[in-house]
Amino acid sequence: MESQPSLETVYSAVHTLYQNPDESEKEKASQWLQQLQKSIFAWKIADEMLLHQNELGLEAVYFSAQTMKQKVQNAFFELPSESHASLRDSLIEHLSRTNESSGRTVMTQLALALADLALQMSAWEKPTVYIIEKLSHKGSILALLEVLTVLPEEVNVLKLGKNRRQEFEEELKSASAIVLEFLKTCQANSGDNVTLQTRVLKCYTSWLNANAISLSDITNDVVNSICIPSSFKSSGKYF
Repeated sequence: MESQPSLETVYSAVHTLYQNPDESEKEKASQWLQQLQKSIFAWKIADEMLLHQNELGLEAVYFSAQTMKQKVQNAFFELPSESHASLRDSLIEHLSRTNESSGRTVMTQLALALADLALQMSAWEKPTVYIIEKLSHKGSILALLEVLTVLPEEVNVLKLGKNRRQEFEEELKSASAIVLEFLKTCQANSGDNVTLQTRVLKCYTSWLNANAISLSDITNDVVNSICIPSSFKSSGKYF
């Protein structure tokens, strides 16, 4: 791909991929979009599309979020170091504008992108605390829970050098106190919100599995909830 396509061209290709009944046209659109995702232009295209996520259809928003995640995971080396902080703050802004209507998958793709950026951006000091402060301030609790859930998981998923992996494991442990405080606050204020309760418990489990926190760090009622959420006990459903 020699030049950056217009947003209208990208929208048209996404629409063809998901809505056109002609299989040959769908295949052409799929191949073109894959080429776009591999190109250097994908960074700017995805960012611009996410700026207009509230105006786009779900397919276009998902494509842009998926593209951003893939670029951070597989092509981070394409970006000059001076652009890393700008990308970080753009991802946080995009995440803050996600909600249940925009789709859980969109939120997850962007959360993975931000988590993988934190893992690779060695100049970013105390990324966990930074993310908590920024997304809490914006009132984006579900998005924050999603980021905090995938962050410890990505340490062993993303290809990292041994030293960087060890550094980030220490980063998680150093941030554990503020994460625990945030999760306990979420749990205390969750009321009958099963979605919030479930995501809080998934986040606890993620940090426990990563050995960033231990069972001794949390109260007995939380330990019991990780096995069987209180809201599910009466119905016999297991988490």
